[in-house]
Amino acid sequence: MHGRLTHLPLTLLLVAGCAFDPSGYAGAVHDGGGRTDAPAPAIDADPSSPDASRIIVDAAPADAPRDCSDSCGLCSGGCCTEVCGASCSLSCESAGCACAFDCSGVPDTCTTTCSNGSSCFVDCSGANECYPDCKSGSLCEVDCAGSTSECLATCSGGSQCLLRCAGALGDCGFSGCSGGGPTSCSGGVVVCNRPCP
Repeated sequence: MHGRLTHLPLTLLLVAGCAFDPSGYAGAVHDGGGRTDAPAPAIDADPSSPDASRIIVDAAPADAPRDCSDSCGLCSGGCCTEVCGASCSLSCESAGCACAFDCSGVPDTCTTTCSNGSSCFVDCSGANECYPDCKSGSLCEVDCAGSTSECLATCSGGSQCLLRCAGALGDCGFSGCSGGGPTSCSGGVVVCNRPCP
Protein backbone atom coordinates (compact mmCIF):
# COMPACT_ATOMS: atom_id res chain seq x y z
CA MET A 1 0.00 0.00 0.00
CA HIS A 2 1.21 3.52 -0.68
CA GLY A 3 1.08 6.12 2.08
CA ARG A 4 0.34 9.78 1.61
CA LEU A 5 2.33 12.63 3.06
CA THR A 6 1.04 15.97 4.09
CA HIS A 7 1.09 18.25 1.08
CA LEU A 8 4.05 20.57 1.22
CA PRO A 9 4.76 23.12 -1.47
CA LEU A 10 7.50 21.92 -3.78
CA THR A 11 9.31 25.16 -3.20
CA LEU A 12 9.59 24.31 0.48
CA LEU A 13 11.18 20.98 -0.29
CA LEU A 14 13.59 22.50 -2.76
CA VAL A 15 14.51 25.21 -0.31
CA ALA A 16 15.29 22.62 2.35
CA GLY A 17 17.01 20.23 -0.07
CA CYS A 18 19.28 22.89 -1.53
CA ALA A 19 20.03 24.82 1.65
CA PHE A 20 18.74 27.88 -0.15
CA ASP A 21 19.60 31.16 1.52
CA PRO A 22 17.02 33.73 0.37
CA SER A 23 19.04 36.61 1.76
CA GLY A 24 21.36 36.40 -1.22
CA TYR A 25 18.53 36.95 -3.65
CA ALA A 26 16.92 39.99 -2.10
CA GLY A 27 19.61 42.51 -2.89
CA ALA A 28 21.51 41.84 0.29
CA VAL A 29 25.17 40.99 0.43
CA HIS A 30 25.89 37.67 2.13
CA ASP A 31 29.45 36.98 3.14
CA GLY A 32 29.00 33.20 3.58
CA GLY A 33 29.76 33.47 7.28
CA GLY A 34 26.27 34.15 8.50
CA ARG A 35 26.43 37.94 8.23
CA THR A 36 24.14 39.79 5.90
CA ASP A 37 24.82 43.43 5.15
CA ALA A 38 22.10 45.88 4.24
CA PRO A 39 20.97 45.93 0.62
CA ALA A 40 22.91 48.17 -1.71
CA PRO A 41 21.06 51.41 -2.54
CA ALA A 42 19.24 51.48 -5.86
CA ILE A 43 20.94 53.41 -8.63
CA ASP A 44 18.82 55.67 -10.79
CA ALA A 45 19.95 55.48 -14.39
CA ASP A 46 19.54 58.75 -16.27
CA PRO A 47 18.66 57.89 -19.90
CA SER A 48 21.00 60.63 -21.12
CA SER A 49 23.99 59.38 -19.16
CA PRO A 50 26.67 57.21 -20.81
CA ASP A 51 25.90 54.44 -18.29
CA ALA A 52 22.18 54.26 -19.11
CA SER A 53 22.70 51.16 -21.27
CA ARG A 54 24.06 49.25 -18.29
CA ILE A 55 21.67 46.82 -16.65
CA ILE A 56 22.05 47.11 -12.91
CA VAL A 57 21.25 43.87 -11.11
CA ASP A 58 21.89 42.97 -7.51
CA ALA A 59 24.45 40.20 -7.71
CA ALA A 60 23.79 36.91 -5.97
CA PRO A 61 26.63 35.68 -3.76
CA ALA A 62 29.29 33.63 -5.53
CA ASP A 63 28.40 30.56 -3.47
CA ALA A 64 24.65 30.71 -4.22
CA PRO A 65 23.10 27.35 -5.11
CA ARG A 66 22.28 26.63 -8.72
CA ASP A 67 18.68 26.69 -9.86
CA CYS A 68 17.16 23.25 -9.51
CA SER A 69 17.46 21.03 -12.56
CA ASP A 70 14.23 20.12 -14.32
CA SER A 71 15.42 16.57 -14.99
CA CYS A 72 15.91 14.43 -11.89
CA GLY A 73 17.28 11.61 -14.02
CA LEU A 74 20.27 13.83 -14.88
CA CYS A 75 20.70 15.46 -11.46
CA SER A 76 24.14 14.80 -9.99
CA GLY A 77 23.97 17.24 -7.10
CA GLY A 78 21.88 20.01 -5.58
CA CYS A 79 18.20 19.61 -6.35
CA CYS A 80 15.73 18.88 -9.09
CA THR A 81 12.01 18.90 -9.70
CA GLU A 82 9.89 17.06 -12.24
CA VAL A 83 6.19 17.24 -12.99
CA CYS A 84 4.25 14.18 -14.15
CA GLY A 85 1.76 14.52 -17.00
CA ALA A 86 -1.16 12.11 -17.43
CA SER A 87 1.15 9.15 -16.76
CA CYS A 88 4.89 8.91 -16.07
CA SER A 89 7.86 7.04 -14.69
CA LEU A 90 10.41 9.34 -13.00
CA SER A 91 13.72 8.55 -11.32
CA CYS A 92 16.31 10.12 -9.03
CA GLU A 93 19.52 8.11 -8.75
CA SER A 94 22.25 10.37 -7.36
CA ALA A 95 23.31 10.48 -3.72
CA GLY A 96 23.96 14.20 -4.05
CA CYS A 97 20.50 15.14 -5.25
CA ALA A 98 17.29 16.19 -3.47
CA CYS A 99 14.44 15.36 -5.84
CA ALA A 100 10.85 16.59 -5.86
CA PHE A 101 8.32 14.70 -7.95
CA ASP A 102 4.98 16.39 -8.58
CA CYS A 103 2.40 13.69 -9.31
CA SER A 104 -0.50 15.69 -7.87
CA GLY A 105 -3.77 15.14 -9.68
CA VAL A 106 -2.31 12.66 -12.18
CA PRO A 107 -5.34 10.92 -13.77
CA ASP A 108 -3.50 7.71 -14.67
CA THR A 109 -0.32 6.31 -13.05
CA CYS A 110 2.76 7.99 -11.57
CA THR A 111 5.70 5.71 -10.80
CA THR A 112 8.82 7.14 -9.13
CA THR A 113 12.15 5.58 -8.19
CA CYS A 114 14.50 7.06 -5.61
CA SER A 115 17.80 5.19 -5.30
CA ASN A 116 21.52 5.29 -4.47
CA GLY A 117 21.14 7.44 -1.37
CA SER A 118 19.17 10.27 -2.96
CA SER A 119 16.45 12.17 -1.08
CA CYS A 120 12.96 12.36 -2.56
CA PHE A 121 9.64 14.03 -1.90
CA VAL A 122 6.74 12.67 -3.93
CA ASP A 123 3.50 14.65 -4.08
CA CYS A 124 0.78 12.10 -4.90
CA SER A 125 -2.05 14.32 -3.65
CA GLY A 126 -5.18 13.76 -5.69
CA ALA A 127 -3.46 11.27 -8.00
CA ASN A 128 -5.27 8.16 -9.24
CA GLU A 129 -2.42 5.65 -8.86
CA CYS A 130 0.94 6.57 -7.33
CA TYR A 131 3.74 4.06 -6.81
CA PRO A 132 6.94 5.44 -5.21
CA ASP A 133 9.87 3.01 -4.96
CA CYS A 134 12.57 3.98 -2.46
CA LYS A 135 15.69 1.80 -2.40
CA SER A 136 19.46 1.66 -1.91
CA GLY A 137 19.72 3.78 1.22
CA SER A 138 17.51 6.65 0.07
CA LEU A 139 15.26 8.95 2.10
CA CYS A 140 11.68 9.29 0.90
CA GLU A 141 8.57 11.18 1.91
CA VAL A 142 5.26 10.72 0.11
CA ASP A 143 2.08 12.80 0.39
CA CYS A 144 -0.99 10.68 -0.47
CA ALA A 145 -3.73 13.11 0.63
CA GLY A 146 -6.71 12.82 -1.69
CA SER A 147 -5.26 9.98 -3.78
CA THR A 148 -8.24 8.25 -5.34
CA SER A 149 -7.22 4.63 -6.01
CA GLU A 150 -3.80 3.55 -4.73
CA CYS A 151 -0.86 5.29 -3.12
CA LEU A 152 1.43 2.35 -2.43
CA ALA A 153 5.15 2.61 -1.76
CA THR A 154 8.00 0.14 -1.51
CA CYS A 155 10.90 0.84 0.83
CA SER A 156 13.98 -1.40 0.74
CA GLY A 157 17.75 -1.64 0.87
CA GLY A 158 18.22 0.42 4.03
CA SER A 159 16.02 3.28 2.83
CA GLN A 160 13.96 5.30 5.30
CA CYS A 161 10.42 6.15 4.23
CA LEU A 162 7.49 8.17 5.49
CA LEU A 163 3.99 8.17 3.98
CA ARG A 164 1.28 10.66 4.82
CA CYS A 165 -2.02 8.83 4.35
CA ALA A 166 -4.39 11.31 6.04
CA GLY A 167 -7.11 12.18 3.53
CA ALA A 168 -6.28 9.36 1.10
CA LEU A 169 -9.47 8.10 -0.56
CA GLY A 170 -8.09 4.72 -1.68
CA ASP A 171 -5.44 2.24 -0.49
CA CYS A 172 -2.51 3.94 1.22
CA GLY A 173 0.60 2.35 2.74
CA PHE A 174 3.55 0.12 1.89
CA SER A 175 3.32 -2.72 -0.60
CA GLY A 176 6.83 -3.66 0.56
CA CYS A 177 8.84 -2.59 3.63
CA SER A 178 12.19 -4.01 4.73
CA GLY A 179 14.39 -3.10 7.66
CA GLY A 180 11.70 -2.45 10.25
CA GLY A 181 7.98 -1.80 10.01
CA PRO A 182 5.75 -0.67 8.63
CA THR A 183 4.69 1.32 11.69
CA SER A 184 1.53 3.41 11.97
CA CYS A 185 2.03 6.80 13.63
CA SER A 186 -0.37 9.53 14.69
CA GLY A 187 -1.94 11.83 12.10
CA GLY A 188 -2.27 9.16 9.41
CA VAL A 189 1.50 8.77 9.01
CA VAL A 190 3.05 5.37 8.22
CA VAL A 191 6.81 4.82 8.37
CA CYS A 192 9.25 2.12 7.27
CA ASN A 193 12.74 1.62 8.74
CA ARG A 194 12.60 4.89 10.66
CA PRO A 195 10.93 6.30 13.79
CA CYS A 196 7.63 8.17 13.74
CA PRO A 197 8.03 11.92 13.30
